[in-house]
Amino acid sequence: MEPIASVILISLVVSGVMVSIAYRIAKRRAQRQVTGTLRAASAVVASAVAAADSVDALKELAQDLASLFEADACAVVLPDGSGTLRADPVFGFPDEMGRTIRTDEGLVGACFTTGQPQVVPDVDKDPRYVRWLADVRSLIAVPLRYKERILGVLNLESSKRRYAEDDLAILVPLADQVAAALENLELRVAAEERAAEERALRNDLQAISAVVLAGVASASDLDAALHSMIKEISARLGWESLAVVLYGEDGLLYTRAYFGYPVHSTVIAFTPGVGIIGSVAVTGEGRLIADVAEDPDYLDIVANTRAEMCVPLFSGTKVIGVLNAESPRPNAFDEGDFKMLNTLGRQMAVVIERARLADIEKEALRLLKEADQLKDDFIATVSHELRTPLTSIKGYAQTLLAREDQLGSQDRSDFLKIMVRHCDRLARIVDTLLLVSRMEAGEVGSKPTYSSVADLVQEAIEAAGGDDRIQTEIHPRLGLITDQFKVHHILRNLIENACKYSPSSVPVSVQAVQDEDVVLIEVLDGGEGIPEGYEDRVFQRFYRLSEPGQASTPGTGLGLYIAKRFAIDLGGDLWVGQPRQGHSGARFVLRLPALPAEFAPSTVRIAGSEQ
Repeated sequence: MEPIASVILISLVVSGVMVSIAYRIAKRRAQRQVTGTLRAASAVVASAVAAADSVDALKELAQDLASLFEADACAVVLPDGSGTLRADPVFGFPDEMGRTIRTDEGLVGACFTTGQPQVVPDVDKDPRYVRWLADVRSLIAVPLRYKERILGVLNLESSKRRYAEDDLAILVPLADQVAAALENLELRVAAEERAAEERALRNDLQAISAVVLAGVASASDLDAALHSMIKEISARLGWESLAVVLYGEDGLLYTRAYFGYPVHSTVIAFTPGVGIIGSVAVTGEGRLIADVAEDPDYLDIVANTRAEMCVPLFSGTKVIGVLNAESPRPNAFDEGDFKMLNTLGRQMAVVIERARLADIEKEALRLLKEADQLKDDFIATVSHELRTPLTSIKGYAQTLLAREDQLGSQDRSDFLKIMVRHCDRLARIVDTLLLVSRMEAGEVGSKPTYSSVADLVQEAIEAAGGDDRIQTEIHPRLGLITDQFKVHHILRNLIENACKYSPSSVPVSVQAVQDEDVVLIEVLDGGEGIPEGYEDRVFQRFYRLSEPGQASTPGTGLGLYIAKRFAIDLGGDLWVGQPRQGHSGARFVLRLPALPAEFAPSTVRIAGSEQ
């Protein structure tokens, strides 16, 4: 028995040793397999991190991991920020699958919520499983953890292999590497986006700077400034069509500078509130339109237009126009383009206002020079007007003194009458100057009283010298409630001028009628008339048609200025009317408010009395 027991003991010892050796060999093989799998998986992850395209890299990662772990499908499941998880990228799942799951749903949701791996050898025995593939037998889901943050879930599903806890030895460190790769990819994408934004911002700033410089360089000329800016924008941004449309003095919108538009579209006057341009000009709110065919406001002016964006141009809070861009391509403009157009519009509005201020300054300087010239002309005219009667008065006075014994009583009387007439002329000049001074100071008030128009005209004729050439045609019952002094001054000035500028053989006509709610008084002379283009200038202060000091007809250039001011003060107006047919002389029309209807005579319209 002893030899047999010894043999048995030896056999058992040898078997144990062989088992131990076999176990160690198997363990080493398993470790080498795990190490090899980890090395291969790490290489896959490293390849994904190094890839230039993050989306393609993640898709390739999912495919390689599925191959390493004998999975039918593999997905990197990430939160989308709305309480759901989205499987993207994926490998092996059908494209038509929704690929979304709630964070509290299924094994994947449990893995993400708890941060614990989910190993399911048989998915049919786990009610939490949400089936995405028909033949799947086993699932393993591992959290993607980076610095205590759960970024998502690495999910593998297989119909060939049953996953076990041992697989976590490979997948957990691998998932950490995937999480680090995702974080690096996200940082790289964010850095690339920031770099792209900075490049775009630099380009935008360069474009804006170039536009502003182009506008400033021509700021003294608005049209030149606009064309320079439009040309610079189009060259730098590559937009197919661009136009500046500004309000005109008539309230319509006109194209002032453009690029890329057919000529016929640039001569159209846009109505505020009509079309996209008109709408933006009225509301002050920009429009970005992906396809104008779907916008009811679009006016089909340029046939091939598909996309359009339009922004208002502001001066303070007032819209002065719009900046409009169009393209033949639908969806040609994005929010970035729209933002750029708004920025350019703000800069362009500043340049436009600078150019307009420069124009105003030019006009102010022109008017100032004109006022200085008028002042000089006035001084020359008044000096001449004062010197003439003074010279006459002095001459006659010296003659009386030198030849007192030789002159008869009739001669002395005639000389004195001439001296008085010249004194009256001097007094009228001084009175006119004082009247203008009082008028400019607002010291000439109005005292309305009832007056007969016929009486007012007759008094003015007598004050003007009672020339027998004057013919009147006035309704006898025509009356006014007005300031007699001002009306007398207006009529006397018009009648005196008509007599002075009419040849001695040509009659002067004064007509007065009521036309609806106004009284129209016309004074027509037989002179050369008012040259075309000077109808408004003759009412300017100090203005005379002839050169100062050289006029054959005396005057200070203040009479019509005062008459116009008085007419407006009385609620009426005074203007140069169109010459009558067959009549070449000047025609002045005075309009004053009529009496109420119950006091007015039958109305008779003066032909052509309109201004």
